[in-house]
Amino acid sequence: MPNVSVIIPTHNRSSLIAGAIDSVYNQTEQDFEIIVVDDGSTDDTPIIMDKLQKQDKSGRLKYFRLDRPHGANYARNYGIERATGEFIAFLDDDDRWRPNKLESQLAVFESDKSIGLVYTGKEMIYEELGLNYCSTSRKQGDMSRDILIGNFIGSTSSVMIRNYVLDKSGMFDIDLPAKQDYDLWIRICQSYKVGVVPKPLVLYYIRNINRISSDLDKRRRAESIINEKYKELMDSLVLSNQEKSDIELRKLLYELKFLKESGNSVVDVRRRLFGKIISKHLLKVLFILTASYIPLKYWIRYKSFQQKYRKSA
Repeated sequence: MPNVSVIIPTHNRSSLIAGAIDSVYNQTEQDFEIIVVDDGSTDDTPIIMDKLQKQDKSGRLKYFRLDRPHGANYARNYGIERATGEFIAFLDDDDRWRPNKLESQLAVFESDKSIGLVYTGKEMIYEELGLNYCSTSRKQGDMSRDILIGNFIGSTSSVMIRNYVLDKSGMFDIDLPAKQDYDLWIRICQSYKVGVVPKPLVLYYIRNINRISSDLDKRRRAESIINEKYKELMDSLVLSNQEKSDIELRKLLYELKFLKESGNSVVDVRRRLFGKIISKHLLKVLFILTASYIPLKYWIRYKSFQQKYRKSA
């Protein structure tokens, strides 16, 4: 039985899938299996995978092809059901891992048997702009409250989970229009401690800045469903006025970033920010409002500078 099962969902990414698999083969931790779930690709993915499987003399690379597209989270669940490892890690086909990613996460699990999930930081890479910045967090331990305030854990490619935790907490909710990962993190955090490797061990590529504009609508609908789904937990939160304001402003900042990356209008975010000018948190409001007028490339440069400043401080 392998130590780690790495699940890679893919759909029509024949030019990228080999790179994702290579970043797993290049790990310092070598006790793994790779489960590629092809979500009904119509390109050369089956041909590429056949070639890669023939090259894999160890037999660690497994390939499953679905008859039609069901969505990435259906594919992840399909992979989870076939995983035999003690730990499960996820990797999107357009992301990459630094070589010590798996080893670093396993070390955190080994340090505390009560930890159910370990996540890492990530490096955001904007290929079209030739820019990047790092995003890391240090939140860990009992995150049952923090995770309800915001998704501090992040994307699936940064996460490793004990296999039995998924048996008890459930898998990805494929009925949600978006934020299926956040929904799963909420469930896990209510029962298990969380560990963190505060280093950017995931390379998160943003290759197509002009993404589908309906994505934001899906995220808003998903947020509404999640709030209702965990209403009892949300209602039990005792938040200060400062925390409530910070949550609202964080959501506006997230929407602003998303809209800028997708090339859509930020007028609605600006309107809501102008409505908060008289609030107690004037400086934060003015900062986000000013950011709405800054071109994306300068925004990313600021984030990169901010990260370097924190390291030198």
